[in-house]
Amino acid sequence: MKNLFLFVSLTFLLSSCSTLRPGVVQFSESPSEIFTKSSLKEYLRTNQNPKIVLRVPDSAKDATTEERYSKTEVYNSIEKELLKSGFDVRDRGLFNEILRKTETSDYSKIRELTDTELILELVSLNTNVEYHTNKYYTPGKRKEKKLYQGNITLYGASTEFKLILVKTNEIAGTYQFNYAPCTQGCEYQIDASGKVYRRRSGKLSEVPDYEFVETDLLVEFMKKSTQELIKNMK
Repeated sequence: MKNLFLFVSLTFLLSSCSTLRPGVVQFSESPSEIFTKSSLKEYLRTNQNPKIVLRVPDSAKDATTEERYSKTEVYNSIEKELLKSGFDVRDRGLFNEILRKTETSDYSKIRELTDTELILELVSLNTNVEYHTNKYYTPGKRKEKKLYQGNITLYGASTEFKLILVKTNEIAGTYQFNYAPCTQGCEYQIDASGKVYRRRSGKLSEVPDYEFVETDLLVEFMKKSTQELIKNMK
């Protein structure tokens, strides 16, 4: 009986592998959602080096989400882009400490206590955005094919910012940016159900149902998002 089970399992495995076919998977990013008030643009025209602080969530809603990427690297990448564009970036740790001690939500007092003119709030960073398709392309030929059952699922990210003009106590801008996987195309081995496989260390293995967006990709995504945000602020 045990030998029969092994024979059936091996037959099933060989059958599954024989159905794999090479395919290029490609997704398109969702458009950014950008809104900037004219009052912010006017303010920045007369203030060339505004004092700004990045405000980040105290903690992730889901502990596992918090462990998926290096928060320090991601947050630092945002601040570096602000510095490059001439902003006077305030220390976010000191800013948060002052807020904790004073327990105030009055922006006029926050401005006085922290010497800050703008607050860039990172509202969310979601690394669990699903992208689905039942289409793939033959490598080299770009001939489109479709799966008859199932979908190919890969994961991207999205981030949302809110910009507060402290002097007038107003939300002066909202910005949402999206990261899609494989925008230039990724080559995999694909089975009939849409599961994807790739070679790692010389071995063909299935890409997990949930594969985290790696920190270096997130850092690059956040850099580009911040650059686009700054361009639309002015």
